[in-house]
Amino acid sequence: MEKQDVIKYLEKHAKIDSKYGRDLFRVKRNLRSISALRAELISLAMVLHLNEETVAYLVLWNTHISTKRILLEFEAVRMSLRKEIAGRFRLLSLRGGEWSGHPTNPNQALIERVSKLVTTDVVSGIRLGKPDYFFEIVKLLVLRSFNLPILFGNENLTPVTRTWIEKTINCSYPTVAEGLRRLKRVITIHSDRRVKLKRFPSDAWAELLLTADRVRHTVRYADRSGQPRSIETLLRRLKKMSMQSVAVAGTFGARYWCPDLDLHGDPRLDLSVHCPTESLDLDFVQKLDPALGPVNDQAEPALLVIHSIRRAEKFFAISDEKDLLFADPVECLLDLYDLRFAEQAAFLAKSLSSLHKQGKLL
Repeated sequence: MEKQDVIKYLEKHAKIDSKYGRDLFRVKRNLRSISALRAELISLAMVLHLNEETVAYLVLWNTHISTKRILLEFEAVRMSLRKEIAGRFRLLSLRGGEWSGHPTNPNQALIERVSKLVTTDVVSGIRLGKPDYFFEIVKLLVLRSFNLPILFGNENLTPVTRTWIEKTINCSYPTVAEGLRRLKRVITIHSDRRVKLKRFPSDAWAELLLTADRVRHTVRYADRSGQPRSIETLLRRLKKMSMQSVAVAGTFGARYWCPDLDLHGDPRLDLSVHCPTESLDLDFVQKLDPALGPVNDQAEPALLVIHSIRRAEKFFAISDEKDLLFADPVECLLDLYDLRFAEQAAFLAKSLSSLHKQGKLL
């Protein structure tokens, strides 16, 4: 292969997010897998082949990978590079509000420069990739089984057409067909090809609970000031922000759908963000409370938890006061299970579902 063809390929695929003098920066938020980290390291190494006399930094923000594994991956890639290129390869990481670097820690000037970078549009959106369409179909069919006129109107409740599922989720018709094939034991297909659940999809739901953080691209925040604001204060601020893409879920949303739900207190605020694109914008969190910082340790209690809704239609309900939106009850169910409120989740599902009346729910 011609060298010029390789150079053109590198120019197309080896990207950076920002440049400052001879420093090049690639910023990644919420990396969760080793394969994704390795891909970013290799991509940045490719950048160095094209840019002589530059220094390239991979900036990791709120990474869900251990520091030890990150350093092992970094050094493995670095060892495979020519000495001249390896010497210009750097790593920066922000965890819990603290910056660190490898092979050397950053000085204050670099920290200030990168701190400005990570608050600009370069990283205002987390890249999410494609939705998990199967679980989007599962969630949608469970939601439709609740037959809620407040979300769907009094007409055209279950059963639904495959075309409606396709447009609502924003996926292809073959994708819908494959998802329904996987659910064939728990759905009824009518003569006109419309479908509905005939019983709760227990196996698929159990799998969804295990992968919910990934499917919903969950991001958790805790207070970093030492004087956390109350959840009620966060709700009041949220009302003033009047965002049409953000809805209250969790315990607050569950009470909206089922006022009789037996819940004692609210351990955190869950929000569902409608995100039909591949970029999740979380800039509003800093406006909600500047003291909130991302949680890297899953054992650390979170004050605010954000989940993405990836389908084309958000299905939010509005409060009687018209000042808050509430996420659909399926999102609230998933939040309750995440909070280990299994009994309350079952009560919420049974209170809403016609399948319960037929003895086919949970």
